[in-house]
Amino acid sequence: MQEYWGVWRHISACDREKDLVRIGQGPFSSDRIDARLVSADFGMAIATSYETFPTQAGLRKLPDGNWLVGAARIDNKIELRARLGINLPLRERSTDLDLVGEAYLQWGEACVEHLIGDWSFVVWQPTNRRLFLARDQLGMTALYYYTGRDYTAFATRRKLLLALDPGLAQINDLYLAQFLLNWRVLKGDQTPHLPIHRLPPAHTAVITDGGTAEVRYYWQVLHNVTPLSLRTVEEAAEGALVHFDEAVRCRVDSHRPMAVSLSGGLDSGAVALTAAQMLRGTGQSLAAYTGLPLDDDEWTAVNKRFGSEWALALVISQHAMNIRHYPVRAESFTPLAGLRYSLWVHDGPVSATSNAFWMYALMKTASDDGAQIILNGQTGNAGLSWPGVRPKKDAASLRNRLKDVVPLQLRRVIWRRRLLRSIDYGGITPLHPDLARRSHVADVGWDDPAHPYYSLIDGSLLERVVKLGAGRTIVGALYAEWGAALGFEPRDPTADIRLLRYCLGVPPHLFVDLETGMRRMLMRTAMAGRMPDAVRLNPRFGLQAADLITRLRADRAAMEACLDELERGDGRYYVNLPVMRNVWQAVQEREDRETLRNAASILLRGIAVGFFVQQPTIGPRPDEI
Repeated sequence: MQEYWGVWRHISACDREKDLVRIGQGPFSSDRIDARLVSADFGMAIATSYETFPTQAGLRKLPDGNWLVGAARIDNKIELRARLGINLPLRERSTDLDLVGEAYLQWGEACVEHLIGDWSFVVWQPTNRRLFLARDQLGMTALYYYTGRDYTAFATRRKLLLALDPGLAQINDLYLAQFLLNWRVLKGDQTPHLPIHRLPPAHTAVITDGGTAEVRYYWQVLHNVTPLSLRTVEEAAEGALVHFDEAVRCRVDSHRPMAVSLSGGLDSGAVALTAAQMLRGTGQSLAAYTGLPLDDDEWTAVNKRFGSEWALALVISQHAMNIRHYPVRAESFTPLAGLRYSLWVHDGPVSATSNAFWMYALMKTASDDGAQIILNGQTGNAGLSWPGVRPKKDAASLRNRLKDVVPLQLRRVIWRRRLLRSIDYGGITPLHPDLARRSHVADVGWDDPAHPYYSLIDGSLLERVVKLGAGRTIVGALYAEWGAALGFEPRDPTADIRLLRYCLGVPPHLFVDLETGMRRMLMRTAMAGRMPDAVRLNPRFGLQAADLITRLRADRAAMEACLDELERGDGRYYVNLPVMRNVWQAVQEREDRETLRNAASILLRGIAVGFFVQQPTIGPRPDEI
């Protein structure tokens, strides 16, 4: 989507060249920047990159004198236009951001409660001297901001803020400690840079003169889900399919080249088949890209997972008949190079570090082939294809046994001691014990439902909302950043809030077949007759980056140089290098499930944090991988 940024200097005038053009010249060339001093007397300047997709974005002055900048793809256009009294035919409509502007004129800041889709925007109110920032409920967008006594700044990527003021590159120790423990984001507004905040999904922020920010959570899933009185999974699937088809229809654009990231699983397969079916009616085809390991037979029977998803993905593409299917093996892409590029894209370390090389290869290949939109099914596991309540026989871990017999406060004491002991002895994490102590990571967040040791009732609505990451997930922002870096727009039909609201209202027991124990039954039932049974009824999962060990071994010299580099820099105060070196030694000697897991969660995760600590401003774009 469109990128934009702005600076509000509270006690001095803005400089167009310094505050807007110069900071945008990292990601963009000068001739692609529209920079304006929208309120020179009030120190406000706003810029956008020139519109890549003109129907979605830009900067404009509203009739009430306020300024609007943002990017929007609105799903409920027909309903919204009716409520706003706009009677022009759809083909004569202006941009989706114009529709956002009309909604703002009608409802003010409450307009966010009427907008559905992928959108983010900022309104500058010169009369009131205040900024209003807003983000969609769960879309593929990103918006960051810094606010202080001297100035406020916002941008769709943190690198734009860092270019404005390198002093913002202060390291957030607690964020990195939680990341090294592989914990979910406990506070969705936090970033690896302490002064810079992310505007979480379903939130708005009002920033007034002097730098005071008031953040509001305007759309809480728990308050927007109604339990449905459904007796059978067939009945539930019928309603789910209506919402799913509408979610895909809203994201299919027959006027722009489209692609789909296709695995061998339910979610991306359902998205691909449904989108292809809709395009077939216009005589068009859909490009599909599947990431593959170097060897198709690699890790094909480990823990009931398969390493190559090509065979099942091929079943999907052949069934559709109008899908052009391309394998992406990323032969020349190393995990280390992918990690470095991911750091540049996201301005810091992110989860799934071990997948960065193939994700980059897949999305860059699709973009280079001309795709302007790439579909995915990233959010499916939290909604339409939620697994359901885990059978009791599978819940035999110490944590689950403790739930039944030990009071909550005592459980927390036990868990905290086990956590600290594990950190001190380097059992499960690359987290340096000194970082654990100075960040107090073991002492914060225990009352947050997203804390990994919080006691949630299996199958409860709260548990499902936490797994969805409602109001805090960074997944949409990460995809938006990939799109900005590689020149495409990501779209996820499974993140449609109308679909999710319906699926969260479906009784939990309908997601599991009580006779066979098969899970994800809502999606499997909804896809009956549309998806081949070889995929629809497949109980096994794919194993992403299954050939990680092979790739790391082939890059031995670079890996050892990397660990030596961390040993010489500040990274050694953040990551446990002896633990990481032990994992690296195991990678060279063994090839089993535990080593593969540790290579991803300990070795590469630790390297990502070490690189970030040693260059928190990230620096220039890496050479093409």
